[in-house]
Amino acid sequence: DGRRKPEIYAPGCGTTSSSGSACGTTSLTGTSMASPAVAGTAMLVRQYYMEGFYPSGMADPADAFTPSAALIKATLLNSAVDMTGVSGYPSNLEGWGRVLADNALYFDGDARALVMADVWNVNGMSTGQSTTYDVSVVSGSEPLRMTMVFTDPPGASGASNPVVNDLDLEVTAPDGTTVYKGNVFSGGQSTTGGSADPRNNVEQVLLNNPPTGNYTID
Repeated sequence: DGRRKPEIYAPGCGTTSSSGSACGTTSLTGTSMASPAVAGTAMLVRQYYMEGFYPSGMADPADAFTPSAALIKATLLNSAVDMTGVSGYPSNLEGWGRVLADNALYFDGDARALVMADVWNVNGMSTGQSTTYDVSVVSGSEPLRMTMVFTDPPGASGASNPVVNDLDLEVTAPDGTTVYKGNVFSGGQSTTGGSADPRNNVEQVLLNNPPTGNYTID
């Protein structure tokens, strides 16, 4: 139906894990191994927020909160990296790439920071509304990756267009004129032009060597 799947990868080739027998192991290849790896990483992401590691990078009970499913998914996808040997990025062969949690989860002393917004239910937008966030980039040596994820209710059974809500990500560069739309990529990173994505509930803007300054996220 035009939505990008799969969305994320994890190692799943010749993976040894526990089996149903007492103290036994088994080796399998495929989603039976890759999916639990992503699910386990998602649990670690949830723990990160629930133990108050955001925003300081150190556990602080005063900062602890329960993240939404959309935030957990956004954090996972924001960590993913382009895989070698797969042409095109993102694509229906690798989605947003291989999960690398350390790319997204900030801990005290890390070079890359994490900025997030978790918007729930009644605080969400109505038709025609927009929300703006500002992010300051102080160094172009680290990639700038901005990921928007929202939880969409299921469409009608058998509908040719399953989308119920359409949220669009748009990022304006520090020069005030360069605009990047979510999911418009070329050569492995975001490019100007293109059209807003009307299908996916995941949109991303990625700049591998971003100019420094203030970015406006709409």
